[in-house]
Amino acid sequence: MTEAVAAGSDNWTGVYSPLSLQMALQMLANGGDEATAQALFSAVCEGMTRDDVNKSAAKLLTIFNSLRGITMSSAVIVNDDYRVRQDYADSVGTYYKAGVGTVDLADAKVAEQQINDWISERTNGLINDLVDDLSYDTVMLLLNVLTFDLNWAEPFTAFR
Repeated sequence: MTEAVAAGSDNWTGVYSPLSLQMALQMLANGGDEATAQALFSAVCEGMTRDDVNKSAAKLLTIFNSLRGITMSSAVIVNDDYRVRQDYADSVGTYYKAGVGTVDLADAKVAEQQINDWISERTNGLINDLVDDLSYDTVMLLLNVLTFDLNWAEPFTAFR
């Protein structure tokens, strides 16, 4: 992941969140068969059961989203040629507050714009054009954004 971020742009000044990556892996695990799910849950939450991991995520999201200045949002976006199992949609909706939706990848540019609009809306316009080059072969995207709108004790300094 670090290499992908570094290759993106010399002007990139963002960060990626290990917590967002963990939440995405946990959402992914909920869609896998039992062996796959346990392997993923063991990687991100060793020693915890699926139920414990999901309840912990729900509690964390409730706390985050009740604080002023911190929000986390997730979504599962699926190529409209595929269907999401209802139990999976229920699980990620209940525990991860993730919306589940579809996009028509026959027109990838429209799908990219819809996804980028979702990201932009949830990052207060800070991230606008993250997704590009989607192909019809794309089956699913797991999206997770974590935003902070807080005053820092020590402001960030630009490095050039």
